[in-house]
Amino acid sequence: MPTGLIEKRERLSEEELGALRKHVEHSADILRETSGLPSTLPELALLHHERHDGSGYPKKLKGKEIGLIGSIAAIVDTFAALTSRRPYADALAPSTALSILYKHRATLLDGFLVEQFIRCIGIFPLGSIVELNSGETGIVIAQNLAKRLQPRIMIVRDAAGAELKPQKLLDLSREPKTAAGEPYRIRKTLEYGRVPVQAEALFS
Repeated sequence: MPTGLIEKRERLSEEELGALRKHVEHSADILRETSGLPSTLPELALLHHERHDGSGYPKKLKGKEIGLIGSIAAIVDTFAALTSRRPYADALAPSTALSILYKHRATLLDGFLVEQFIRCIGIFPLGSIVELNSGETGIVIAQNLAKRLQPRIMIVRDAAGAELKPQKLLDLSREPKTAAGEPYRIRKTLEYGRVPVQAEALFS
């Protein structure tokens, strides 16, 4: 795809939008020409922009016509797009992206699969950047299947924003206390990339 078209910030014309949507067919063509991949992959790549209500592209498939894998791909692709920085939009926090998915269940996206996706990755997906009620900033490193609102957190910045070394590990399900004596809780999630942290720094 032309770089200028991909990086354009202004509203696309109908002609530009049509050209951009061709990326689906281009992707399928590349997959067909790439050896060593499953033979079904190119056809599946054609489905990730189809929508449950028939408003997607390239074939405007609807409901069961999209199939299970295509419907899953649409959900995953939408979540990835919403949580990534794009030329025309900032990245959203994972919890905000999940709320948008839930809002469009049974219309743009398969309702049952959206609910299963949220249940699978949790309210606070692994890697989510979170701000705690202490003012500290942490990264979700593990889910708590019994208590979805209380994952395990690695605190990487203190309340003043200074980097912590060594980092502090918290299991919120055990109700650890802040310096003020209150149980730790997640105040809000932040968009991916808000806190620049290298993976190797977390485990060094």
